Amino acid sequence: MNLTKSLACAFFDQHPNAVLVVGLDGQVLLGNAAATWLQRDGRYPDFRELTGLDLPPSLEGGPIVGAGWNRRLRVRAGDGEMRQVDASLFAADTGVTDTAGYFCVFCDVTNAVDAARGHQEVESRSKVTSEAAPVLIWMADADMHCDWFNASWLKFRGRTLGDESGDGWTEGLHPEDLEACLGVYEASFEARAPFTLDCRLMRSDGTYRWMLNTGMPRYGRDGEYLGYVGSCIDIHDRKELEEKLAERTRVLRFADKRHEDFLHRLSHELRNPLAPIANAAGILRRMEQDTPQLAMVREIIERQVGLLRRLVTDLVDVNKITAGKIVLQREIVAIEALIARAVEAVREEAESRGQVIEVATMREGLSCIGDPDRLAQAVSALLDNAVKFSPDGARIEVAVGTSDDMVSITVLDYGSGIAPDVLPKVFELFVQGAPALQGKKGGLGVGLTIAQKVAQLHGGDVTLDSAGVGLGVQATLRVRSIGMTGGSAAAIDATDLRTITGSRVLIIEDNDDARESLRLLVELGGNEVLTASNAAEGLRLAESSSPHLVVCDIGLPDLDGYELVDVLRSRFADRDTRYVALTGFGRTEDRDRALESGFDSFLIKPLHSLAT
Repeated sequence: MNLTKSLACAFFDQHPNAVLVVGLDGQVLLGNAAATWLQRDGRYPDFRELTGLDLPPSLEGGPIVGAGWNRRLRVRAGDGEMRQVDASLFAADTGVTDTAGYFCVFCDVTNAVDAARGHQEVESRSKVTSEAAPVLIWMADADMHCDWFNASWLKFRGRTLGDESGDGWTEGLHPEDLEACLGVYEASFEARAPFTLDCRLMRSDGTYRWMLNTGMPRYGRDGEYLGYVGSCIDIHDRKELEEKLAERTRVLRFADKRHEDFLHRLSHELRNPLAPIANAAGILRRMEQDTPQLAMVREIIERQVGLLRRLVTDLVDVNKITAGKIVLQREIVAIEALIARAVEAVREEAESRGQVIEVATMREGLSCIGDPDRLAQAVSALLDNAVKFSPDGARIEVAVGTSDDMVSITVLDYGSGIAPDVLPKVFELFVQGAPALQGKKGGLGVGLTIAQKVAQLHGGDVTLDSAGVGLGVQATLRVRSIGMTGGSAAAIDATDLRTITGSRVLIIEDNDDARESLRLLVELGGNEVLTASNAAEGLRLAESSSPHLVVCDIGLPDLDGYELVDVLRSRFADRDTRYVALTGFGRTEDRDRALESGFDSFLIKPLHSLAT
């Protein structure tokens, strides 16, 4: 008996929950160690004060053995804080006091109740939010089975939760998207990784709409993997717009390619007929000393050929330059030689109108690094505008200045000027500085665009200033300077066929007029000239005649010039023969390819040296 009582006392004292022994009058007779949090000022309040309840009814002055209850109560702790407890009350004869009474057990569940209440509130709010959300929301368990869809999803699909649950939702996927969508879905579940994919989902009216489907893994409070939650957003309108833009982009790129190819072919086709005209003008130059009347005819032809050549060059170049499809051939460029070359390009036009181009004295040896052809083209464009929009007999000034590491070339004219509202637009394509004179002065309105782009490719810029219509224009091109070079700039390789004398020359050209006119011109220098209309004939003549110079067209009917020059150099490697490419294709890549193929020089039809 004593052992039983000892064990009971030990159990009472070591019980993890608060255990009280309550007398019939409600007074707490005893409490275990876990019940001390109920004490106030070192004592236990009575049962009513603790719980706000009366004890169960007694039978003949004593408690009913086994009678009691279990319920959740709010009790006030000794520190005054209200606590949630699961209370158990039962009547028994106490072995501690030998007096009938009650056992009262309080299990503190405050933290658990607060957590559950918070979780329920979050779940309730999430559910309400999800049901009211305009986006389509779904949830799946850890086994990849979708078990919940919000109201927006079910309304979009026109189906019930039972229809969509499990794999039912896959019935709405477009057949073309089904495999890819399920592949991403399954791989993401296996890796427990977020995913985003575009897929088409059938709407209740039977039409497919593009959706942005996003899924995220979800976990419980203890870190347990619960599955996925995801959303679908209708992006159909955006997708259609993207497809239209992509198609539009493809169309524009195709159109740009066709436009570029057209201009490339056009330049070739225009230069071919210009070549014999220019050659004929060169012949007239040789003959005019005997017939002075021919001088006027020759000058007219040369001016018009020069104009056509510049127009073709500008038209093709502006397309390449604005598209960023040119490669600069950089070298040391002497500023003095650059200006002289640009002035020479417009000299005839200026002289025909009695205009004077005055170049101010500049510091010797001033140079820059750049493409000499492109820089000369840019400066010529500024001078060409000055000549074109200045009156007959006008003076045009060219000055050179330096500032920091920049060199500036300024062209000043006193001509028609530019209106203030036009000035900001002058670098746009096909805009001319003096709208009132359009149609009278000619030109395409691309010169300034080319000049600015060329300058920018060299790390510089072009600026224009005008006080208004009739008050002239000051145009300035700036590029980086390298100061004194200590020597002249590298010369540009360009062969002048008029200067060749006493040589054996082979001309391979399939255009009859171009071939014959060039033959007559070269023969005037006392040269022996042989001609061929195709590669096979040219190869035969080269073998039998050992020419000093071979002038070869690129676009031959049987074998192009690139291949032919390779054969010629391989077969006649022991000969000191020079090879000149002659073509209507004038792109930088055409020149580079010609020189890489084995040509010594590259000339573009019509020959500039013959047409000026």
